[in-house]
Amino acid sequence: MLVERQTSKVKQTVMIVLILVTNIVVGIMLYQNFFPKKRTRQTVPVVEFMSPQLTGQLSNIGAPAEHFDVSITASADFASLKKYGNWPVQFGTLGKPDPFIPVFGE
Repeated sequence: MLVERQTSKVKQTVMIVLILVTNIVVGIMLYQNFFPKKRTRQTVPVVEFMSPQLTGQLSNIGAPAEHFDVSITASADFASLKKYGNWPVQFGTLGKPDPFIPVFGE
């Protein structure tokens, strides 16, 4: 005959404490990550001074090129590119004209 095994009070208490501690830790982590913080936001000071080195680098950028170099189209790599599918794509009529009408009657 099988006899149900009894757990000691100490083991039972330890398990309850471990479960409670785990739930409290998970609850704190969820609260800190998912609920909005009501703390005051720290403002970052705005830097209004730009160093002369950076100003010089910005002036060296210049305007975009006036023309595009099309010599890339003459390369073998460009010629090996393949066109997949039919272009332009032709869209047929899909779906119902009114999406809110019932599918199978009322």
